[in-house]
Amino acid sequence: PTNAGTNYETLDCTMLVLNLLSYFKRQAICVWVLLPGMVLLFEVIPPLRANSENGWSIFMLIGFAILVVHHLCTESVAWATSKQLLTGPEVTVLRHLGVLRRRRRLVLEAIFEDFDALMDFLFPIMALYAADPGGITEAWVQSWDATNALGRCVGKVLLHVRFWGAALILVGGSWLFRLYQLSCLFLKARSETKTDNPVPDRGMDGETFFVLARYAELAVMPSVASLCEEMAWQKRWVYDKNKDTRLAAIAREEGALGKRHTHGLQALETNQVEELERVELAGNLYFTFLLVVKLFLRYILLLWLKASFVELAWSRTGTIFSYKVIIGMSSSALMVLAHSSKLLTAISKTGCLGISAVLLSVFFVVWALLKVYFIFKCEDHVWNLTTGCVDIDWSAVS
Repeated sequence: PTNAGTNYETLDCTMLVLNLLSYFKRQAICVWVLLPGMVLLFEVIPPLRANSENGWSIFMLIGFAILVVHHLCTESVAWATSKQLLTGPEVTVLRHLGVLRRRRRLVLEAIFEDFDALMDFLFPIMALYAADPGGITEAWVQSWDATNALGRCVGKVLLHVRFWGAALILVGGSWLFRLYQLSCLFLKARSETKTDNPVPDRGMDGETFFVLARYAELAVMPSVASLCEEMAWQKRWVYDKNKDTRLAAIAREEGALGKRHTHGLQALETNQVEELERVELAGNLYFTFLLVVKLFLRYILLLWLKASFVELAWSRTGTIFSYKVIIGMSSSALMVLAHSSKLLTAISKTGCLGISAVLLSVFFVVWALLKVYFIFKCEDHVWNLTTGCVDIDWSAVS
């Protein structure tokens, strides 16, 4: 590619990609290594440790503010670098599609995602040190026993896993997967540094942009991920100079008149079919990652578990503690809605799988809100979707 100025010059895509990967590494380390490290450090210091009255320490927000400042600076540099990978006409296309205009909203979404990651890391610690001694696990098992035979079987398992253990499994599993992605990012940057030309011979293709979008998601930079994702879809259409444009025009005309089967038209089009299939495959893998790993395993399941924790701990902890848990649950709900809206705008690419994910997300958000609503309606503050208000024998769990 060339720059967008009047005097076109060839850009060094190799150096730009390496710089972009280094920015992703820097921010990913802050979110997935330093942030949980800060949470553990606060638990080591007794005055800053979470408790059943006030929850996590308010001084935690000081470290979070430093992370946000670093995030904004790194995102600004990464955004500028990713735009340098584009030609002038490509920037015009992205501006027309509204990709550049969405940057401010996506930067704000990134800050909320950082905060949600902090709340996720704090969640199992609060359940372990602050609420679990109050009989949260036993009350949770009683709510499962009130459903059906399957619920009673699940309750027996959860009695040994404990509530904080279930939270630790979900948060820890998501965190370990992120560390695995971070190690892949380090290996990719290291291998490409040793390679004379890490950019494919065919140039900045769609598959490469999808790789950059995936690592931008890891670094919690949805603005850069959105730009790379849209460019990847634009790169599907690569002109094949070996094909005859006259034959392609005749084939399209015959297809419109019903004289030629539509399945044979694609092979006669002037774009490279192999490149189209390669980019679409990379796009399917990218959106599958967003649907399964990020949306369902990280956000939806944790949203449901946090909502259950709010109702179970409502009468066993302090008011400030309970509202801090609601704040953590609200951040997860916002992330579920944000990612659902992203899938909704890309419904032509995700198809039925995307529609199902959006409906599932809305269902769980409504379910979580109903759990909070019935805290003030049920006598024991616990509500199930199938059984309604649940009577908890707190004397048996204290």
